Amino acid sequence: MAEKKHPLREEEAETSRREKRPRGLGGLIYHNAFVLAISFIVALVSWFVVASNNADSNVLIRDVPINIQLSPSAEAEGLRVFEMSYTEADLEVSGSSLITSRLTPDDFSVTATLNPLSTKLTGNTVQRIQVPVEAVKTSAISDYTIETVSPEEITVVYDRYKEVSLPLDTTEINYSVSTGMFADTMVLSQDTVTVSGPESSVAQVSRAALVATYDGELQKDTTFQGTVVLYDQENRVIDLDDMATAPYLEVSTSQVDVTVPVLATKTVNLQASNLLHRPASFPDNRITVTPPSITLTGTPESLAQVDTILLDTPIDFADADLLRSEYVVDIPLPAGVRNLNATGDNAVSQATVRLNLSGYGEAQLTVPQENISLINVPAGRKATLENTGLDVSVLGPQSPLSRVTGDNLGVQVDLSSYAAQTGHLQVPATVSVAGESGGACWVVGSYTVTVEITESSVPTNVVMAGSGNAASPQQ
Repeated sequence: MAEKKHPLREEEAETSRREKRPRGLGGLIYHNAFVLAISFIVALVSWFVVASNNADSNVLIRDVPINIQLSPSAEAEGLRVFEMSYTEADLEVSGSSLITSRLTPDDFSVTATLNPLSTKLTGNTVQRIQVPVEAVKTSAISDYTIETVSPEEITVVYDRYKEVSLPLDTTEINYSVSTGMFADTMVLSQDTVTVSGPESSVAQVSRAALVATYDGELQKDTTFQGTVVLYDQENRVIDLDDMATAPYLEVSTSQVDVTVPVLATKTVNLQASNLLHRPASFPDNRITVTPPSITLTGTPESLAQVDTILLDTPIDFADADLLRSEYVVDIPLPAGVRNLNATGDNAVSQATVRLNLSGYGEAQLTVPQENISLINVPAGRKATLENTGLDVSVLGPQSPLSRVTGDNLGVQVDLSSYAAQTGHLQVPATVSVAGESGGACWVVGSYTVTVEITESSVPTNVVMAGSGNAASPQQ
């Protein structure tokens, strides 16, 4: 059976529910009228905010880079701008704040065009000119207006651009080496520098030098730095930081490495070694070499193998006479060494060999026909000497020379290379001094004799040929 509702209990329950609702301002949200009022106010404020943001306003866009442009005539002249009084501009723009608030310097291009149509370059200084500054829009956002550009014009410094390559002068590099060592030719990390800038400034540069001083003595290969210094036409140092003397001048590098190779040295004697026809008793002290020694440089291993340099150019005593006894010869160098005396103002790459013939005399003697021998007659040939004698010159100390006669002289005529020739021929003859005087005296000059060579079918054993006599080969 259904429970019967009691009116009093329902009224008490409703009263309890009312007492549990929040009281004060918090409870207003449960009232529909209050919520409706709040919604209206929020909508009205939002409308005012949107309307306010969409209103036109002026905005300042700061620090927009200024780009320099050259007119066609300026480019044709090779002009270049080296300085601007301003490098950035401020732009004032107007438009909807919804648009202008989004603008940045990247949305603009600001340029100043160099067009010095009425300016003539003097060539001795940079030029200055006022050029207007212009701004344009570069982005897709364009519904606004550029009101002002600040500055409206700028001052630019310009000139023709020029660059030159200058060799580095090394005369201002100072160093010293230890005793017994040699500083070879220095090596630079670069031999030239490039000087660039306004033509009027570059024209003031006369030369570029590398300046350095190494403290202490060099004992091995050493590298240190030098400073590049520019000099003007009056040999004064150009201060690159002084804008009054050479403005906007630049150098490709300010420091260059200097490497000085350092080598060991050694002094060695020179000796004449190829003396032809030297008499056996010709004294060594009568043969002198000038200079007597030279200084070599090289690695320690190379120098250790050299004690004396032999002058191997032939020096023939047969070419000497009382008026000519000096011979200039080249100085040969072993591998791996260099002659330090071969450089500079007093370079020595040759030596002079002198034969001291003081106290010597010269005699003219005749070799008799019987002292002339025809040797090595070719097979099938007959050789006949046509000379009745041979006049020769003999050099030697006065005392031994006085004892030499024609009978002390012997002549040999070698026919081994005349197998294919016949007729009357001039054949070289070798003359020697025999006897006790042969060790001190020698024959000077070159000589020939006349020999008739004919075909022969009769072999003989004769090796001496006189007038009317013949010599044939031994079969």
